[in-house]
Amino acid sequence: MRKFIIANIFSVLIEAAAAVVLPFSAARPVSAGEQIFLMSASHLPGISQPDGEGSADHVVAEVFRRIGVEFETVYLPDKRAKEMLILGKVDGYLTGTPSFRALAPNAIMVPEPFMTVDFVAISRDSAIRLSGWDELSNFSVAYLRGHEYFNRHVTNTDDRIVLLNDYVALKNYFKRRTVDRGGVSFVLMARAIAVAIFGEELGQNVFIVKPPLGSMSRHIFVHDRHRDLVPRLDRAIREMHRDVTVDQLPKTAAAVETQ
Repeated sequence: MRKFIIANIFSVLIEAAAAVVLPFSAARPVSAGEQIFLMSASHLPGISQPDGEGSADHVVAEVFRRIGVEFETVYLPDKRAKEMLILGKVDGYLTGTPSFRALAPNAIMVPEPFMTVDFVAISRDSAIRLSGWDELSNFSVAYLRGHEYFNRHVTNTDDRIVLLNDYVALKNYFKRRTVDRGGVSFVLMARAIAVAIFGEELGQNVFIVKPPLGSMSRHIFVHDRHRDLVPRLDRAIREMHRDVTVDQLPKTAAAVETQ
């Protein structure tokens, strides 16, 4: 069974509790039928979202079903979701990348990725192609402020980069400001997120540029106090890849990540 906690409600509880560790942070291991495993997740449209219909949500629900552990997920802004695990206020983090290991010495990464996310450029021109980051540097781009992957790979000069605070702002900026009106040539995001936020507009006046600029694996991270779960989670994910269960899960917008 999975449950979903809306971020703003949970934030109120956090503020009220201040530095108090939540009851789910008990030191003993989680076993089937005992405690509820509480995870934080970055709110990423199409990937991990409060209605539980993101591609990561479906995959992870099946993973925990297979190991017989009940879990809840709280969806938060990216930085806060990571802090919750670093501070030990949750038992795991859903939407981790390998680089998160350096920030969370108290957490263990499940080795097998449960999905791989493609990062793409979004254009108004259906014919354009990009060979990589070097070619992209010739254009103006916009992406999410603080985005780990793009901060590492985008080589454009500062005057050719626009940083915005959320995906709705990115979408609106791209739609309302063409290049001749001071806008950008491309917006950058995960392909699944583009599918989720642009929806039926894709293929009409908004296009995903091929091939992807790059990709990154996503992993479950588990607090050290639950290290006994890591091999069980790893085994369940590997089994799901072998028996192609991932391909049989509900085809959300983000299902394009596996295609």
